[in-house]
Amino acid sequence: MADFAVDALQALERCPSNSATEHAAAHAAWLASRAEDALRHARAGRGADADPHYPWLLALTPARVRYDAFDFALRSQRAAGGAGTDELLEDCRMELAVLLAADPQNVWTWRAYAANEAAAGAPEEALAVLERAIDRLPREYELWNDWRLLARQHVGLRGAAERAEALALRHGQSAPALFHAGSECFEAALEQLNSDPLTARDGFLRAQEWLTSARATDPAWDASVRDREVVCRAGLGWSALGLGRAEEAELAFRSMDEVVPGGLRYSIEGRLGSGIAGLDAVGRELAQRYSASRELASLERAAAIYATLRDSAPTDGEESIESDWPRRAGVFQRELALELARRAQLCCVAARDGAAAATLEQALRALEPDLPAELSSPAGREALLARADLLAARARDRMRESWSSYRAALGPESEDVRMLNDAALVQVQYLREDLAGAEALLRRSVELGERQLADPTLSQRARYELQNAWGDAHQSLGVLELVHRGDKLTARLWFEKALSIGPDPRPIVSDEFLPACADGSDPERLPEAIAIRSWGEVCPRP
Repeated sequence: MADFAVDALQALERCPSNSATEHAAAHAAWLASRAEDALRHARAGRGADADPHYPWLLALTPARVRYDAFDFALRSQRAAGGAGTDELLEDCRMELAVLLAADPQNVWTWRAYAANEAAAGAPEEALAVLERAIDRLPREYELWNDWRLLARQHVGLRGAAERAEALALRHGQSAPALFHAGSECFEAALEQLNSDPLTARDGFLRAQEWLTSARATDPAWDASVRDREVVCRAGLGWSALGLGRAEEAELAFRSMDEVVPGGLRYSIEGRLGSGIAGLDAVGRELAQRYSASRELASLERAAAIYATLRDSAPTDGEESIESDWPRRAGVFQRELALELARRAQLCCVAARDGAAAATLEQALRALEPDLPAELSSPAGREALLARADLLAARARDRMRESWSSYRAALGPESEDVRMLNDAALVQVQYLREDLAGAEALLRRSVELGERQLADPTLSQRARYELQNAWGDAHQSLGVLELVHRGDKLTARLWFEKALSIGPDPRPIVSDEFLPACADGSDPERLPEAIAIRSWGEVCPRP
């Protein structure tokens, strides 16, 4: 192409000077990357007359040919550090003005005009040019892309958001304008998330409003807008969490799945955590709140959060922290069940014993504030019994949910000795609905523990933890045999093995369970056995 252009230039320079030959020579010089020749012929062509014997043969307009030549010369002068750039800049502006007057809808011309102003060190003027272009052509994505890059560089994310909102207000029915207003508000809010969560929250809210409007204005933008809106919801959640508003944060994170399926997984690497990580953070905060206040609502919400995270866990064998969600769900559902059962027991005791009701009244009202005024009256006792039954039923349901979560966490080939034992305990100590399944888990735990303890590379800490879990599995098998089957001989063997394994002391085994295995003893009367067999039962009527 360069050789052809040089040949053409030389041929054209032998022709008479007129508008057509000078412009053609300028274009050939531009193609040949000969800036001085292109500039000379462009300036000559601007003042030359037309000649009917030399028709216009170029596809480009004269103004475009001259602009290309002036722009090339300007860039060459800047690169060489030479003088004369001001005159060339004015030449470029003049030709661009001619082009825009001829075709004000030409996106390329607007972009070139803005690029020239930016290169000349006039970013504000360049932005103004792009904004005038967007006012004419609000749907042109190339204009928006140029505007976004220049605005963020020149006025920062906050300034870009303000200018984008001003454009959106002028173009309230343009989905691109509404989308970019939302996108810029989101970026500005994200920048402030860690340093000023309150301001960030307000920014995310504004971004969400603009994005929702964009979706409503033009369905064709629905998918693009949702991809931005879902991380905006994540931003709302994280900003609320930064302000200590766990409830608001939870709602924001949960709403991500409403925007797109699987929305909880959306994040921006290194900048914004996913909704899954956000819900985990909320769950941890609620758990801490429950530990400090014993507020049931906090524990219930934490349990519900980890049930949601359990359901979001990978199903393709992916190894990640998310594979632990089912186990955590099992733990929280179990803790919730135990707390509900404890409250049921308090209500039951108070209903059956008037003196106990008076003693427990303050504690009961703190736990269940809507109880009747007179707890010792017949109506009060009936209310306590009804509440006990309701709480016990809820406790059983939550414990069943814990069992399901643990089974999901284990999988068919689990080799986690501790988790196998923890899962089995749900049945052995509480539910008593699948003792055969619990026994299978415990026997696998015993087998795996023996095999894993033979590994000479185990650290001291890992060996200690594994020994405790292995000993717990033996202890749980002893409880199963003694409490649920009445087999004192087999139970005794398991208990003795648990004590020999240690490494932690097991006072409940040495002081209660093992003596109950002796000849002449009655394990049915053992308080711990009674508590296990009656856990979660309906309160008996007096």
